[in-house]
Amino acid sequence: MRLELNETSELLNESDGIYHLAEMIPQACINQCSSSGDQYHVVKSWVKILRLSIPREHCIKEIKEYGAWDDGELEDSLDLELNIKYLWLAAGYGG
Repeated sequence: MRLELNETSELLNESDGIYHLAEMIPQACINQCSSSGDQYHVVKSWVKILRLSIPREHCIKEIKEYGAWDDGELEDSLDLELNIKYLWLAAGYGG
């Protein structure tokens, strides 16, 4: 499956989330982003390849549910960093 997420916000609505994105991303992305070890740069490159642009509020809301990051850290994060975390979580569910 080849996916171009030019307008991700149109593909994900308020009820969609990380699980939905996991169903949409290519298997190669899932395989690479969910590999063991530090995959930050791999996930970052996939965010750019997919042109992932999930709205900031949506990212923060979904990521908070995992409890791995504190609220202040998420609020202070750049949009790119939020999208990296979001894709990394989605890839973990896609595998």
